[in-house]
Amino acid sequence: SRYFSIALIGVFFNSFGLMDGYKFAPTLLFIGWLISSCGFLKSIFDGVRLFTVATGALAFCIFYILTMPNVSTGFYWLTSAFIYQTGNIMAMGALACMIRLGTTKYPYRYALAAAFLIFASIGSTELYIPFMTILVTVRTAYVVLTRSDRADVWIFLLVVTLVSAVLLGVAPGNEARGQHFVARHQFWFSLAASAYHAVMWFLQWIWEPLLWLTTLLYSLWLPTVS
Repeated sequence: SRYFSIALIGVFFNSFGLMDGYKFAPTLLFIGWLISSCGFLKSIFDGVRLFTVATGALAFCIFYILTMPNVSTGFYWLTSAFIYQTGNIMAMGALACMIRLGTTKYPYRYALAAAFLIFASIGSTELYIPFMTILVTVRTAYVVLTRSDRADVWIFLLVVTLVSAVLLGVAPGNEARGQHFVARHQFWFSLAASAYHAVMWFLQWIWEPLLWLTTLLYSLWLPTVS
């Protein structure tokens, strides 16, 4: 069902082999994480020197690693790492492209890149179905209601997002995996459980000291580039 991450895992194993290439996977994911976060920050702080943005991206990555529940599972357990970290990498790239849509005179190349990255992030893990769907839907609705001249671009991205979500949602693999769960096909139970866990994880996240440290550092940095 995770069509993009499973495809990457298959390509990786076929290209490098299971045992010989295993050690290269974390390196590739770390590099990908740094490049995508650098591109994301550069899209926001466009006029800032690349070295400064790269330093911020490195700090962003370090804080992310320090707050992970299990770094071994997140980066070194290959199948899990490809599923979740490729989703994060592609999502940050998609966000960077979507920000660029509002700051460039040539939006169509960024729209195509964003469309692929949305497709890839949703296809990496189900976690990005609600995130991308809500984000792109709200943004598209805003652009349409305000009659922006780039409404066609956002409508295109919304269609890609919804098609990607449906493609992952109706995949036969989900039904096969769902056989292990007693409460499957119970919509209201799933909705209530999702809301409960969202609140619990948010409360755990909001009290994370490194979150506030990162916020403080970036708050001190932001006025210098405003």
